Amino acid sequence: MKRTLIITGSLLLLAILILSAILYSQRKQGEEKNGFTRVWLGDVITPVHDTISPYRLSRTVNPTASRLFFTGKDPRQVVVTDYRLSRFDTILLRVPMAEDISYACDLFVDSPYFNIVSKNTPGIIQYNLDSNKYRASKLPSPLLTRFVPISSTTAAIRGFDKQQQTQLFQTINLQTNQVIHEKVIPEMTRDAGFASDGLLMFDNNTHLLVYAQIYQNTFYVLDTNLQVKYSAKTIDTTNTNQVHTRSFEDKESRNGARMPAVPLKRINKDLFAGDGYLFVISGLRADNEAVDDFDKNSVVDVYSIVDGKYKGSFYIPNKDGKKIKSFQFSGSRVITMYPARLAVWELHI
Repeated sequence: MKRTLIITGSLLLLAILILSAILYSQRKQGEEKNGFTRVWLGDVITPVHDTISPYRLSRTVNPTASRLFFTGKDPRQVVVTDYRLSRFDTILLRVPMAEDISYACDLFVDSPYFNIVSKNTPGIIQYNLDSNKYRASKLPSPLLTRFVPISSTTAAIRGFDKQQQTQLFQTINLQTNQVIHEKVIPEMTRDAGFASDGLLMFDNNTHLLVYAQIYQNTFYVLDTNLQVKYSAKTIDTTNTNQVHTRSFEDKESRNGARMPAVPLKRINKDLFAGDGYLFVISGLRADNEAVDDFDKNSVVDVYSIVDGKYKGSFYIPNKDGKKIKSFQFSGSRVITMYPARLAVWELHI
């Protein structure tokens, strides 16, 4: 009995020491200089509504003028509420879909249509909520990584070429599924495009596409003909994020998929383009930023989409000690989703 207590006590002490070492290491990493500073916009954001989420949610979906949408892991199960976060309802999109496919899907709302975009088996399901009927069609890419609607009939995508060796941009007609324009950006073709992975967005204000990398500090602005207007840098100094890839073979099909051999460090946590601005939730602390301030808030860096210039930064506070998990903008309103809460804010910039 005494020996058991000694062993148990020793293991507990060892666990505490290991945890302390990890926390100390993380703290030291947080105090490291990253080689850039921020310009603060001041008190530009005001809390409006806040509530505990009655559902376990995974992501925000683009809102309409009167309704907010969220999904869990399955995009067919949609949670709906108003901007006051006062009443919640659910919508079930009755579309047959394998479970492994549903986890690799995105949802876009273009009322009354709910568009489910599948990436692993590239296709789009356009579900009409008024008639409860849907139309499914394939997309012209063997493997899709990014998709964004431009209008009700056109969209932009980033996906692999037919050889699945590099990634390119395309605009497509959603009614005929024909490619309208195609663009390869040479500096984004190395390592199958993994190191240059990012988010593809469309700004209705400027009618421009924005592709912002999540592992490096570069973003590109393109017109709807996929002509690059310019490329620019975010304020951090992460110019490279080296990636090593290897083939992961499926034992049954014996087909290999080229994937990063080790996880990459995500510099930009989330991004949104709207009203002529690019909003970036950064994962890096600036040199003129207190560690506690960075830990207790999500920091948002703002850039002009017209010329790529940095406009300044502001904080969105944590909820229940947690940072933002996903966010959307609707005019001057910011919708933020946390692990257990939802909030609506008013933004003035």
